[in-house]
Amino acid sequence: MSLTPEDARRYTRQILLAPIGGAGQQRLAAARVLLHGEAPLCRTYMERAGLGAVVTQGPADLVLDLGDGEAYRTAQGQKLWGAALGKRVLLGGQPTDGDVPDQAARALLETLAAGEALWRLLGHKPHSYDFLSGSDSY
Repeated sequence: MSLTPEDARRYTRQILLAPIGGAGQQRLAAARVLLHGEAPLCRTYMERAGLGAVVTQGPADLVLDLGDGEAYRTAQGQKLWGAALGKRVLLGGQPTDGDVPDQAARALLETLAAGEALWRLLGHKPHSYDFLSGSDSY
C-alpha cells in the first residue's frame, strides 16, 4: 500500500524516524489490529499513528487483548496481552486474573499497549513490561 501525498505530509515526523521510515509507515497503513477490551485511548493512539484499521472482530495482523484474556487465548498468529491490575501494569506474558485498575494504571497500560502494538507490526522484537516488579525485558 502506498501513502497518498496527504498521508506522507501527515506522518512526516514518523517517516523521518529510523525505526519507522516510509516503508514502516506503509506497513502500518496496511495493518489491521483486533482490539479486545474497552480501550479508547489505545485505539486513538493507534489510529492517529496511521494504522490501517482497528477492529473488534474478524481477521487481523495482531490481536491486542486488554480485556479478559479470551481473545489472547484463542487467537492464532501474532498477539499481545496487557492488563492493569490495581497499581500494577503488565504488558506481554500470559493473561492472569486481577483487580479492577485505577485510572492512572489503565491510561499507562493503554499508552504502552498502543506503542508496543505498533512496534510489533513494524517487525521489531517484542517487549514485556511489569512495572511493579521492575523487571522489564527486551
